[in-house]
Amino acid sequence: MPENALVTNKFSKYDINNLTDILVGDCPAMNTIRLMAQEVAQKNYPVLICGETGSGKSLLARIIHQQSQRPGKLCVIDPSVMDHFALDMVDTQEGTLVIDNIDECATKIQKEIVYCIDQVQQMNLVRLIFTANCPVDFLSSSTVFRRDLYYRISSIVLDIPKLAVRGKNDILALVQKVLEEENNHQPALRLSRDATQMLCQYSWPGNVRELINVMRNCILLTTKQVIDASLLSHYTGFSGEPTSTERTIDKMAGQTSDDEPLSLEEYFQKFILEHQDSMNEADLAKKLGISRKCLWDRRQRFNISRKKNRATKS
Repeated sequence: MPENALVTNKFSKYDINNLTDILVGDCPAMNTIRLMAQEVAQKNYPVLICGETGSGKSLLARIIHQQSQRPGKLCVIDPSVMDHFALDMVDTQEGTLVIDNIDECATKIQKEIVYCIDQVQQMNLVRLIFTANCPVDFLSSSTVFRRDLYYRISSIVLDIPKLAVRGKNDILALVQKVLEEENNHQPALRLSRDATQMLCQYSWPGNVRELINVMRNCILLTTKQVIDASLLSHYTGFSGEPTSTERTIDKMAGQTSDDEPLSLEEYFQKFILEHQDSMNEADLAKKLGISRKCLWDRRQRFNISRKKNRATKS
């Protein structure tokens, strides 16, 4: 087994009291996730945590384990880098087993995980948590992910939104928390107005993990009491200008009528609402010039769900 396939007590350096604070944010999605995590911690149901890399899946798994007050330890195993999987590889009795990157497992490993899940449910001695780097609808519609495995792991689904769609308040709350924790015993730092605007405009492809790393570098290297936009731009590579895709969509939005041009957000909402009855997700994304994952993120941001009786062909 590769040495990085199994990590035991992966988050031992954190204190649980701080961990609950790390899930910062008051957007509706994060409020729901915190509430569900508290409730599901007291049950023994399998939990599937979905979200992009860096969004907080590992921390959420840790919180569920700690709040469950199980006497055993937390073990994290990544079967996507293994050529064999079996329960006897880890000491999980009365603890929690986190199976990481379940969406990236080979078909052979998926079959072995199905068998192990059945063993666990019969013995009822270990809590199972799964993580995936994609939205749950990607797993449910995938042609390479086993149906029987999907239905075993999706009893409870916690879908963490990417940072960019959580909104300005969540981003700035996270920044403030990093400033407070990383700049301990030092004169207070603050953000310039341009830096604040840039933080809220940036797409944060690495999510919360990227934000923490960027802010740590800025705190370390700033020579002033104010972190400005130029320092942030150095670490994010973002100048505040719209991306090529956003420029394309803006252009499309400006050509939709003779009236006042629509904003980017207004165009996305208008296009999705007008065409989702006749187009599937793949076609919608292609027409908008974005990925399906980006389309899903936009739906999250604008709270536009697709009804089950609408076109769902993928």
